[in-house]
Amino acid sequence: DEVGFTDATISQISARAGLSHGSFYTYFDSKEAALRSAINEIRHRDLADADRSASKGIGRTIRDRIDATNRRFFDTYARNARLLASFEELAARDEITADLRRESRYSYIHRTMCSIQHWQEEGEIDPELDAEAVAHCLGSMVERVAHMQFVFGDGCGEERMMQAISHVWVAALGLDEGGRA
Repeated sequence: DEVGFTDATISQISARAGLSHGSFYTYFDSKEAALRSAINEIRHRDLADADRSASKGIGRTIRDRIDATNRRFFDTYARNARLLASFEELAARDEITADLRRESRYSYIHRTMCSIQHWQEEGEIDPELDAEAVAHCLGSMVERVAHMQFVFGDGCGEERMMQAISHVWVAALGLDEGGRA
């Protein structure tokens, strides 16, 4: 029987991780520290996947890259929805976790902003577009849709949501549906 992060005991967390209660404290000083460690593992794995995917992006359209990046984010969120929901919950009341949440978000926004700036430099999208503000807006949309879809089951289905997200990205960047300006 699963309980939420707030109600979970060290014994329950240890059992789920296959550790004895005493062994838990060998690795972590609190359940909050254990959650932050798990989030860092997800982030590092996700960044490694992003780096591998970026190297495969040569020759693909901007739309293809947007689709692949959003799909990777959705897949990561789907696999880790309960953990990510706990992360959001803890970040609202724990400053160390809030700092990690901001760091994670800013990393995501920064990567998006750099992609937008690259596409601007290449003449692919409008150079007047505010890359930072657009990255924040699009990132917020993707994060919230994934959270609602995978934590609450709210939305109109994963594939429809993915198509809509890509459509909004393409429109925000001033591209046609094929990913061209």
